[in-house]
Order: sequence, then C-alpha cells, then structure tokens
Amino acid sequence: MREVYGLYIFYKYFDKSSEKLIYAWSRFGKILIALINIARGLKTYNLLEFKHLINALFFVYNDKKNIKSGNLNKFNNKFNYKF
Repeated sequence: MREVYGLYIFYKYFDKSSEKLIYAWSRFGKILIALINIARGLKTYNLLEFKHLINALFFVYNDKKNIKSGNLNKFNNKFNYKF
C-alpha cells in the first residue's frame, strides 16, 4: 500500500512532466538501495524485500489509471483496508 498511496499522492499534487522524472528517480533509488543491501550481506530478508518491492512496483504501474483517478477501492479491498 505504500507504493499505491505514494503514486496517488504524486498524481494528486505533483503530476507535471519535470516531476515525473524525479518520481521515477526515487523509485530507481529504492531499487538501488535494495540491491546494495543484498550485496552487503546476502540475507533472506534482503532478498524478500527486493522481491516484494519489484512486485509492488509492477502491481502499481499495471493499474495506475485507477490510482490516477483516485479510485483506490481495488487496492483497499485486496489488502482488507477499511475506512
């Protein structure tokens, strides 16, 4: 959900072409940090963190139209969030 809400806030407040590069760079930074953690010490936790980060990014980008429109019901239902 962290990635879902991060992209939602980006679309709501910062959706300009120059800011898209900054957002993409921040996602690249998260991936790079996860890879550095794997290289520093090959631990199961680091591998799982990297795997879940990649899966979350693909999950979010495959359904970014709903996020951009503000419809987060699919994600809230999938993760059983109740508001």
